[in-house]
Amino acid sequence: ALDDAVAAVAKGSAAPREFALAGFVALFADSDAQKARAHFDSALAKDPAEPWALWGQLTLAERVSRADKGVSVALDLMDRAPTHPLAALA
Repeated sequence: ALDDAVAAVAKGSAAPREFALAGFVALFADSDAQKARAHFDSALAKDPAEPWALWGQLTLAERVSRADKGVSVALDLMDRAPTHPLAALA
C-alpha cells in the first residue's frame, strides 16, 4: 500500500489518503520532513478531513517541539474525523 501511494503521488493521480501515506514514507523512510509536510498539505487541500494527513501534521509538530501546533491539529482531527480511530489517540 505504501509503495502504491508513492507511485500514485509520482504519477500525479493520488487520492488524499495516498498523499498522506506518501508523507509518512517521506518522513520515516526518507527522513525528509519538508517533503512529508508537502504531501500532508496536498492531502488536506483535497480533503480537509483526511485523518492520516492530520495525524501526519500532528507527528511533524511533535518532532519539532511545536506543542501549540500539535494541540491545534489534534483538535482539528477530533473535530473533522471524530469517528476515526486516530481521533481517540489525538
